Amino acid sequence: MFWSLNHVADAERAVQEAARILRPGGAALLVLEDMQPRWSDIVERGFWSHGRRRALKTISQMIGHAVSGRPWPLQSDHIRVGPDDLAKWGAPNLAITERVWIGQYLTYNLVRNAS
Repeated sequence: MFWSLNHVADAERAVQEAARILRPGGAALLVLEDMQPRWSDIVERGFWSHGRRRALKTISQMIGHAVSGRPWPLQSDHIRVGPDDLAKWGAPNLAITERVWIGQYLTYNLVRNAS
């Protein structure tokens, strides 16, 4: 799901459908836009893969939003999707096995449980 989950009308249903169609052990890769980085993300190499200037700009935004208390910016045609949402929507059939930044995009690897 490359840049698509942020756009669907019912993200929970989309994740559940991915779980339904995957065979046991199968994986779904999510690539999400407009995701708020965690402070721990800034030490990961993938966070910096889009370039130093972009990473420093994102860190500056993180500081600004932490100080102001404003929510992370979201494009008008996007819905907010968080890791807690993904875990809840995929349970009990999908497990988040990897969470990695690739430049400005957050990726999740979801794997269908063997049962």
